[in-house]
Amino acid sequence: MIEIIEKEPFRFEDTNIRPVVMIKDGKEIYIRNKVYIGEKEYERTINVLKVSDGKYTIFYGAYDNPFDMLQDISEKKQLIKKDLKEIFDNSESEGDFTDFIGTTSPSYSIFNYRIFDTKLLQDIKEIVELINRKEWNMAKVKIEEKRKEYNEITKNIKDKTLGLEFHKFYQLIDKQLETVKDRSNYKIFKDDVAVLKNVNTGTGLASITANNWLKHICNLSEIELKEYVDSYKQGLLNPYEYENLKQEDEELEV
Repeated sequence: MIEIIEKEPFRFEDTNIRPVVMIKDGKEIYIRNKVYIGEKEYERTINVLKVSDGKYTIFYGAYDNPFDMLQDISEKKQLIKKDLKEIFDNSESEGDFTDFIGTTSPSYSIFNYRIFDTKLLQDIKEIVELINRKEWNMAKVKIEEKRKEYNEITKNIKDKTLGLEFHKFYQLIDKQLETVKDRSNYKIFKDDVAVLKNVNTGTGLASITANNWLKHICNLSEIELKEYVDSYKQGLLNPYEYENLKQEDEELEV
């Protein structure tokens, strides 16, 4: 079992920042900073860390589970850009973790997982090497083989949206909205969910992002959803966030 602890805040300009650490095997490991309540990326990082029992977490990307992302890359016959040294970077660590970070090509998407488990890291490296050698079928076999060894990563997650037809999916979203209609932030949350629903019908990275966040909303328990809405801030569910990051990255390259 792991323990997540928020340390005493420090002040940077006009913002209180709380360093967040994980206690694992009696050791304190820095995770990231918490800037404000309801920060969606922070909540996602901590939730994934808890589900995986400290094996890994995510800072950004379309898939919470790295095996799901690697499977998608293999099925689409894509590659992961950057050499292996850059893809697997432990320069910010004291041996406690390795960042699995990169972009897919030719269809552009970005990701950053932080891996704390050495066996999981080696298994992911094997799959990445197969992908970048264009041995996609072998990679898919390896993914399914390794996925079975990490059942604990997904054992507490039941995807209520799996196999749902489009209209049933949207009925489930509306049902979730109904459970929080009495919360003070309901209006801004509902408006942002409406944006996600609209973008979900399109194509590209924004559509993928919208779809994943809608699924996440559907899979929250009533208590979790109410807590999320209570701390929600307008614009947190921005489906264009990763497209904006891509544009900024391209501008830097120019």
